[in-house]
Amino acid sequence: MRFVLIFLFFLSGCGALKSPKYSEEALVTTFGDKCVLVIEAEWPEMAHGPITLLISGTQKVKGLFTIPRIKGVIKPKDILLEYNYIGASIDKVEVHLGQIEFTSEHVIINLHQDFGEGEGIREISFNGKYLLTGRDNCT
Repeated sequence: MRFVLIFLFFLSGCGALKSPKYSEEALVTTFGDKCVLVIEAEWPEMAHGPITLLISGTQKVKGLFTIPRIKGVIKPKDILLEYNYIGASIDKVEVHLGQIEFTSEHVIINLHQDFGEGEGIREISFNGKYLLTGRDNCT
């Protein structure tokens, strides 16, 4: 019984069992003449073996959406998406389907990648509804 309790204690800290956590806000900033939506998240680190399964933590990530404006509907051809892994790397993410839609106070992100036959269509990680902050930073 004691072994089971110890095992469950270690498993509760396991990164593989953690869910990603996303900010409820999308911060609007500018980069040159473009608007950038910044959404922060914490993703569980990948476990590559039994030891890292027990001691894996989380990785802070920012979704950076470079777009031409912050009103109406933005289609994928006008979106540059990057995942900024804080303290590590930046990955460009190609977006094929969906849209970013702005309402009076929120932004709704519904974007997908199409990997073709056999791979199918997958949602991007930052899909959801976010409260806009810093809207005056970009016109």
